[in-house]
Parts: sequence; C-alpha cells; structure tokens
Amino acid sequence: MNKNRNNIWSLYFTLVISFIIFVVFGLIQTIISLQIGIDNAVAYLGVISACASLVGCGMIIFSVLISNNNIQEYLNFHIPQLKFIIKYSAFFLLILFSIDFLSNRFSELFDDSFAITVYESADSLFMLFLGFVLLGPLFEELLFRGFLFKGLENSIGGFSAIILSSILFSIPHLQYSIVVVLCIVFPMALFLGYVRLKTQSLFLPIIFHWINNFMTLILVHYQI
Repeated sequence: MNKNRNNIWSLYFTLVISFIIFVVFGLIQTIISLQIGIDNAVAYLGVISACASLVGCGMIIFSVLISNNNIQEYLNFHIPQLKFIIKYSAFFLLILFSIDFLSNRFSELFDDSFAITVYESADSLFMLFLGFVLLGPLFEELLFRGFLFKGLENSIGGFSAIILSSILFSIPHLQYSIVVVLCIVFPMALFLGYVRLKTQSLFLPIIFHWINNFMTLILVHYQI
C-alpha cells in the first residue's frame, strides 16, 4: 500500500510527493518568468510567488484528500493552548531581536541585497506583500511543516522530522547569502519545527512566518 495503516503517507511517498509539489512550484515560477521576460521577473516576483504558491497549496490539499484524510487533522490546523501561544511568542520575539542585533552588528556578513533589490524593483507593493508575506509563507508552512513534517514525524520521529524538514526548507533559500541561510534561515526553521512538534499545530509556525516576512519588508523599507 502507498500509505500506512493510519492513512498517513509513508516516508517514501511523503518525500516523493513533496518533491513533485516543489518541482511544480518552481516550474510555474519559471514559466511565468519566461512569459513576462527574465529581465522583468524581479519586478513581478510578488505575482510569480503568489501564483505558484496558490497552485502549491492546492496540490498539498489534493494530496491529503486522496489519502482519505481530513485536511485540518492531517495538516494540524487548530489553535494551540494559550500557554503555548504566550510561551513561544515570547521566544519568537527574542529570536527576532537577536537576529536584528546580529544583522546590524555584523552587517558586512548579512548580505540583504537580494531583498532590497526585490523591494525596489517591485511593480506592485501590494502583490509583493501578497506573494512574499502571505501566500509564500503559507505554502512553505503547509509543505515543510505541514504535509512533509507529518510524514516524517510518523516515520522517523519528531526531532528527526525537525532537522530534516529544516534542512530541506533551507535549501531553496540559497538565493540569500550562505551566512543568512546558516545563521537565520536554518535556525528559524528549527524553531518553527520545534513549535510545530510541541504544540502539534501549524497555527503558530504560519503566524510567526508571516510576521517574520512582514518585518523583513518593513526593515528593508526603512533601509532604502
């Protein structure tokens, strides 16, 4: 059978389906970029990200439905207890302040030229917000700490799922400098994975990811 006895996709099929979804996500971005012209792709990155993310989210939902599972339960869509919200929100704010301090203290190492270029070139700030702050993070959380995490946790355990999903999450973010990936993206992925495991909910990782990307846009805005 393609799934185990409790209808969660096996490790093999979880990885294969996740890979296919991400490949389709990348292909849609490439196709749209070619249609509008590579030189104009950065200006329309919000539109490109929004379109690809919507398709990706749809594929994730479809993958859950064909396994005869409830979407909310499979992807752990529920609000965690208030004590968890307060506890991990405090940790999240501490991480954000730490990242801000390090990026300012060692600005020569934390190259944010890509984010600045995207912001300055954006044809529509609304579409950039929609793609970069809302739909992009939603897709990534549904895939990496939703669908993928579920299969990994069920097959290799929670902490192994945190590490492997964080590594896989960091790889597509290599458009940033390696220092940013190692010191910001990967640690943040570990934290979000840990929150997902301890709360058994995708609610806080999505909210935190939204806030993180929104704060990034705000910081870039005031740097220009």
